[in-house]
Amino acid sequence: MPLPDATCQALLDARLHDPFSVLGVHREGEEMWARIWLPGARAVRRWSSPSA
Repeated sequence: MPLPDATCQALLDARLHDPFSVLGVHREGEEMWARIWLPGARAVRRWSSPSA
C-alpha cells in the first residue's frame, strides 16, 4: 500500500517519530507488506516464503 505523501516527506526529512511504524513488515488486510529504505540502491530483490 502506498504511503501518504506527508509520511514520505517526514521520513525523508528525518521528522518521523517512529520510522518503524511504516518501515519493515506489516500486515494490511489479508496481505503482508515489506517497506524498506535503501538510499542509493540500484536494485532490490524480493522473495516469498512458503505460507505457514
